[in-house]
Amino acid sequence: MARAAITGGDPYLVRAVLFDLAGPRYTLDDLAAGAPLGPSLAADHLRQHRTRLAASPDLAQAFAVLAKDPAATVRADLLDALIRQGLVRQGEGGTHPLRYRLYERLLQPDPAAVLAPRRRARLFYSYAQADEALLERLEVHLKILERSGLIEAWHRGKLLPGAERAPTVERQLAQADIVLLLVSADFLASDACWDVEMKTALERHEAGQATVVPVILRPCDWKSVSQLSKLEALPKDTIPVTRWTDPEDAWVDIAQGLRRLIVGPT
Repeated sequence: MARAAITGGDPYLVRAVLFDLAGPRYTLDDLAAGAPLGPSLAADHLRQHRTRLAASPDLAQAFAVLAKDPAATVRADLLDALIRQGLVRQGEGGTHPLRYRLYERLLQPDPAAVLAPRRRARLFYSYAQADEALLERLEVHLKILERSGLIEAWHRGKLLPGAERAPTVERQLAQADIVLLLVSADFLASDACWDVEMKTALERHEAGQATVVPVILRPCDWKSVSQLSKLEALPKDTIPVTRWTDPEDAWVDIAQGLRRLIVGPT
C-alpha cells in the first residue's frame, strides 16, 4: 500500500525505491516512518517529464487534452510520442488514458506546491577509456554544478576496490536522471559503451525515465547512428570539442547547456 502511494503505480519508481532500500541509506522502517525517499523520486521523475513537455508546447497541449478526456482526438504523431514516453496508454474503445495516476500531477500549475524539494540530479558519464583526459576536463567544468547542489555524478572510474563492475554500473544507470554519452570513435567502437551503457540509457530515454545527452568529444561518424543523431547534442552546433579554437569555450557551452536542462532557461 505504501509503495503504491509513493510511486503512483509507476514500475520504474517502484524499482528505484527498491534500489534505494537496497543501499545503506534507507530501511523499510524508514519508509514506514515516512522518510523522504519516495516523494523525492516521484518529484524528479515528474520533473523529467515536465521538462520534455515544456520543450514541446504541442505535445504538452495534447497531453492535457487526453488527461481531461481520454476519448479525445489528437494528432497521430503527438499521440505516438506520448505513448512512447509512457505518459498515456492504449485503452478500450480507442481511448488513451494516462498510463499512471501519478501523471495527474503534471497538470498542476505550481508543481513546487505539491512535490518534494529538488534533489541533486544524478548524472552518469558513459565514456571510452581513451577519452579519460577529456572526461576529467569536463568534470572540472561541471564542478560548479556539483557545488551548487544541482548534480551528483558517477562514472566507471569511481568504482571502489572489490565492487562488482556489472551490477554496480547497472544500478548507477538505473538511478541516473541524465546520461552523458561522451562520443568519439573510441566510444562507438567500445562494446561496453555501445552494447551496455548506451543501449540501456537510450531505452530509459525512450521510456521517459532519463534524459540522454550526446557530448561530441572528437570527430567521428556519429550522425550515421540514428539513435544518436535524433538527440540534441552538445556542444553548440555539434562541433566536436577538440575542433574548437579554444576547447575551454566548448566545455563552458556544455556546462551551460546542462544547467539549462536541469534548472530551465534563465
